[in-house]
Amino acid sequence: MMDIEPGLPLEAIDPAAGDPTYWDRFQNRVLRAAGPALELRRQAAEITMSGVLASWSRLVVPAALVAAAAAGLLLVQPPEASEAPPPLLGLEDLLAPHWGDGPDALPAFLVSEEPVDREAVLVAVEGR
Repeated sequence: MMDIEPGLPLEAIDPAAGDPTYWDRFQNRVLRAAGPALELRRQAAEITMSGVLASWSRLVVPAALVAAAAAGLLLVQPPEASEAPPPLLGLEDLLAPHWGDGPDALPAFLVSEEPVDREAVLVAVEGR
């Protein structure tokens, strides 16, 4: 096998050209700098699904209890007599103001037995 010789001398850009211990020091410096991140990864590898659920339970369970208690209090209170429930509106009630109050108040597509034409519905609803 042949060794490939570069066309340019690369010794000028090699940081270890004049210092044979450069790469050992570089590796030690990088590992020291990465130490906290590596420790976090090591700790994260020990976390299991049950551990995550247990850590959530410290916050979720009390919050669920508070929400359930508040919902229970709202359900137990009787409604005030002065409040009347809003009237229920049907489709005809919603559409009638757009087409008047006569016998032909609803568009023909609402009372026909034939398949509904999509464009006719859009034209009737948008009023174009």
